[in-house]
Amino acid sequence: MRVSAAIASNPRLIRIGRFAAIIITCLLLVVGAWEAEIITRAARSGNTIAVGYDFDLYLGHAERWLAGGGFYLPAQTSGPYQIEVVNGNTYPPVLLYVLLPFALGVPHVLWWLVPIGVTGLAMAASRPAWWAWPIVAIVFVYPRTWNLLVMGNPAMWAIAAAVAGVAWGWPAIGAALKLTFAPLMLVGYGHRGWWPALAIALLLCLPFGAMWLDYVTALVNMRTSWGLDYLLGEWPIAIALVLAAASRRVHAPHLLWARRNVLDQ
Repeated sequence: MRVSAAIASNPRLIRIGRFAAIIITCLLLVVGAWEAEIITRAARSGNTIAVGYDFDLYLGHAERWLAGGGFYLPAQTSGPYQIEVVNGNTYPPVLLYVLLPFALGVPHVLWWLVPIGVTGLAMAASRPAWWAWPIVAIVFVYPRTWNLLVMGNPAMWAIAAAVAGVAWGWPAIGAALKLTFAPLMLVGYGHRGWWPALAIALLLCLPFGAMWLDYVTALVNMRTSWGLDYLLGEWPIAIALVLAAASRRVHAPHLLWARRNVLDQ
């Protein structure tokens, strides 16, 4: 606390810190742009990954469900399966609320623009502290970020909801679109709209009925050779963005504490 107070009460140290944060952020963004160019080039050439691969996969699951089939493949509910072999669905049934508009004709580009736009607006509303700028930039250096965006993985919607939860509270409930992100629902706890949003979300779960049993069965039967990276690979992205969005709340008490002490001296 004393170190933070000393920095917060010393304008020269703050200027040096901000300058260093700007330089580090710019360098990280340059590296991130370089990685983005490599990954997008590979995606365009069809090597390793393909543009919109995950979006097309999950849109296919939604279209099959609309046609009267299951949201989860028979191979997922009949016994153990390798997720690397079976292009199945590991998201909860409520993802259909997001997928169905696109299956019914909404322009596919909005699959990317909406979560990216929400994340950007939430960041702007949260106004991250200067020391958090490099944390945001690190996200663009993390290769999984570009894979997520290029392939259109649904996790970007859950991450957007978590970041929006820092700014406005109630959207954090949407983090549960990806099961492993469910704890991030709590970032919005304490806002007045959080509990009503939770109640509405629970009501929206009810229409899917037995599909929840299929979902649980699909998760229990799933096997993967990718290990924890498959389950937690997007966590660094979510944690970094949520921490950056919440940084001003973390920083403000130190500033107030320092100012009080300066005034008392």
